[in-house]
Amino acid sequence: MTIPALRNFGYDEIEVVGSGGLGDVYRARRISTGGPVAIKVIREQIDREATDRRVRRELDALLKLKGHPNVVQIEELVGLPTGLALVMEFVAGGSLMDLLSREGPLPPARVVSAMAEVTRAVRDAHLLGIVHRDI
Repeated sequence: MTIPALRNFGYDEIEVVGSGGLGDVYRARRISTGGPVAIKVIREQIDREATDRRVRRELDALLKLKGHPNVVQIEELVGLPTGLALVMEFVAGGSLMDLLSREGPLPPARVVSAMAEVTRAVRDAHLLGIVHRDI
C-alpha cells in the first residue's frame, strides 16, 4: 500500500533504505523535479493520535532547525491513507553503521570532525528547546 500511495503523491523510483522506531525510510524521486528525497513513512500504530502528535513534534523541530548545515532539511508533510509521511532531503552515504562496515574503524581526526558537527546540531537544537530522544 505504501509505494502505490507515494506514487499518487508524485514520487517514483521508490526503495526502502532504512527502518526506525516510528517507521520505514524510503529513497524516492520527486517526479516534478527529478530530484531525490527521503520519505519517512510512519507505521500504523494502535494509538494513531499519539503517533501523529509525535510526528508533528518532529516536524516542528525540523522546521525550527531549517537551514542548519548539520540537520537534514524537511520538505513536506504528506497525509497518506495509512498515516503521515515526512518528506526530507536525501543525504547520500548511508548510516554510520554502513560507513563502519565499508571502511572499518575511522581515523581519530575524522571521528572528531564528525562529532563536532553532531555536537553543533544538538547544541543548537537544545538552544531552541528541542531534545533529541535518540541520542
